[in-house]
Amino acid sequence: MKSFWGLVCLTHCCFVMCEGDVEYRKAQIADIPSILELMKEAASSYDDRVMIVPEVCRDSFVKGMIDKKILYVAVSDGKVVGTKKFFIAEGAEKKDLLENLVRSEGKKAGKPSLRARVGNEGKVIETLATPASNEWGVCLYTGFSYTLESFRRHNIQKKLTEFAYGDVAEKVKELLRARGQKKVSLIVVLTYPNVGMRPNEGYKEGYDRTPSLAKGFQSFIKKYIETTLEGTPELELSRYNTFLPAFDPASKTCDLPLPDEKSHPMYGHIFTYELKGNVV
Repeated sequence: MKSFWGLVCLTHCCFVMCEGDVEYRKAQIADIPSILELMKEAASSYDDRVMIVPEVCRDSFVKGMIDKKILYVAVSDGKVVGTKKFFIAEGAEKKDLLENLVRSEGKKAGKPSLRARVGNEGKVIETLATPASNEWGVCLYTGFSYTLESFRRHNIQKKLTEFAYGDVAEKVKELLRARGQKKVSLIVVLTYPNVGMRPNEGYKEGYDRTPSLAKGFQSFIKKYIETTLEGTPELELSRYNTFLPAFDPASKTCDLPLPDEKSHPMYGHIFTYELKGNVV
């Protein structure tokens, strides 16, 4: 696969980014069959607790994300090879993410398992004893990130993320100006292996994706939000113990997620940046 930027084009009034033979853009209705195939591979790569919706519900699940314009895809030869759900979370949707997914507030909330400052290369430079403020400002959410096995090790997710950040940047700045807010946050949940932790609990020790998520968010801040900032934007990380909703793979209906004891233990992360000046 080529490693250079091929072109940036405007097609059917939608911004599209292309590199080599891979195109990055928002998902379209015509992509649904290809996305469903990708979801089938994703489901088979997990255990018997499927972390994505039951097969019978997937078509409507994908269509809903496309209608909301919150699903981004990487496409090669007309086939979707990578997906990412990415959007600005507001109102009830933001409340639901914080209470039921991350569990940073609400009835299921617990204290953060980690509070830290994050600096260069997205690495933790200091743990913090201070409690999280629960003032997250403008919140972004990313999830449903998956790349076909045959397309891994080509930075598909990195480039898909960069495209999604660029797509929402102007709206984030508008909200910060309109509300006089100084904080921007990124919400994401990760499995234990994806934070490189808990091998003693029966989980394989994996690659810690926390630094790469932090670096991507830092790049977004510096490129789009506080462009005059010198050095690397310093973030605060709040990590919470939570569970990613899982579903019965044999379900014939779009049931509610399984209870916690039958779901996947996860870490909910909130990366927060506080602006030093005003949005340009």
